Amino acid sequence: QLLSQPARRNIYMGLSNCLNWAERKRLVQGNPLRAIKAPERQDPSDNIETASENAKQLLAKLSETKNADYCRWLMQFLGLRRAERLGLAWENIRGLDTEHPTIVVKQQLARYADGSGWYIKKATKNRKERVIVLHEPFLSALRKHKKAQDKLRTSELWQTKPEFADLVFLQSNGAIITLNRDNEEWHEVLRKFGLPHWRAHLNRHITATWLAEQDPPVQMGTVFAILGHGDALGHYYAKTTQRQQNEPMRRYGQTLDQAIKRKNARK
Repeated sequence: QLLSQPARRNIYMGLSNCLNWAERKRLVQGNPLRAIKAPERQDPSDNIETASENAKQLLAKLSETKNADYCRWLMQFLGLRRAERLGLAWENIRGLDTEHPTIVVKQQLARYADGSGWYIKKATKNRKERVIVLHEPFLSALRKHKKAQDKLRTSELWQTKPEFADLVFLQSNGAIITLNRDNEEWHEVLRKFGLPHWRAHLNRHITATWLAEQDPPVQMGTVFAILGHGDALGHYYAKTTQRQQNEPMRRYGQTLDQAIKRKNARK
């Protein structure tokens, strides 16, 4: 019952396919799942335009209230997948206090197959490392977040495990933020600010939309390199140099920063 409808359907379909194969091979006499109705398919009714405007409003509210999790939610709009964001380590952020800071996306937070706990998987979903150039508002948000976290690390309540000690996003006591907890807190922050719900994964699509809305639009190759698409074309474009990313990422950050400030000014 803790699983979502799509997750239950995926499990049902996978198990049913296995049992159908076993039946064809005469390893079982029949597929017992035929007696159970498959969970209904739920097609997400996402509206990118509406979610895009709501996302800008959310970032404005988080910025205005100096929300402690502002940086964690803002980083979604660099195209990071949830597991990549929660598995991001400070060592993956290069030159934070220099003129050319970057993020190297190369690992993710993962759960052991037997459900016994969590670990850092030294690979992304498509097993390809990518580099993202940092500009405002991401840069100052990370700097402020690091300063706040460094202060928390001096507390007696800080009890992080050694294997997670370098993670960028941790709870106030040093414990990891699991994927489920992050999802629950995403729902909670939307409710807190009175915003309609949208799936957190949709923020990758919103990021791509915002990059395309730049004038001129960010080149497709750079978008693929930032989002880390796994197809052949994405792998080719992942070779895009940091210099090619620099100017479009500066413009993207500037546009997003201005949108957040405009939302604040209207209040």
